[in-house]
Amino acid sequence: NEQDIEYNDAIKYLIDTPPRFEEAESRFDLIIKKYPNWSSGYWGRLLAKYGIKYEYDKGKSTPSCYIESYDDIRESDDYKKALKYAPDNLRMKYQAEAEKIANVSKIWREKASRINTDIFISFKGTDDETNNDTIDRTNMRELYWYLTNKGYKVFFSDVTLNANGIYGENCEPFIFDAILKAKVMIVYGTKPEYFTSTWVQNEWRRYNLAIANEKKKEGSLIVCYEGFDARELPIALKKIQAINADT
Repeated sequence: NEQDIEYNDAIKYLIDTPPRFEEAESRFDLIIKKYPNWSSGYWGRLLAKYGIKYEYDKGKSTPSCYIESYDDIRESDDYKKALKYAPDNLRMKYQAEAEKIANVSKIWREKASRINTDIFISFKGTDDETNNDTIDRTNMRELYWYLTNKGYKVFFSDVTLNANGIYGENCEPFIFDAILKAKVMIVYGTKPEYFTSTWVQNEWRRYNLAIANEKKKEGSLIVCYEGFDARELPIALKKIQAINADT
């Protein structure tokens, strides 16, 4: 029915790689306005607000936390309303999932708290056509060590994640957390398409949105390009005074 179609359209943002929590929350806001007594709308918005994505492996789903929050989701208004309007069988499912999420959140927060970030370095590490390491990876590794030696806490995925025993698909929530913590983001690329690759674009878009929402300082997103004309940068980045790393 129409409700299910709208719910499925909204939930897609939560299962994207990377997930798009802000877009999902906006869609669930609209669903709740249209169907104020429907429990699924509140449950979906709850997942979006708290940055919960379900990872699926061999038929099993496990909640993964992307946004560090010390609040228990079971104390939130959305959770209480989801229980209020849910039929008995669904209410029991929500309660079981909320307990699972609370336990996963506690473990994740303990790991995430070990990673402090002043500066987040965003770059394209592997070329899609050749599947080889990019020169960007080499250049940003050098920048990482330079800034680290200056005393800054720098998030550079290749070093930071491995140093904390975080590998593979499990790294995504820690990247999101580091972006939230960072006071500065440096986004660097030697090709225009690197700036619009899935993860790089998601990182600078997320940080730029935080600036727009006054959660980050204006001017704290630093754009560095090399080997091409600045006019080839994405439109959103053309509004920022970019640095030509060739000079």
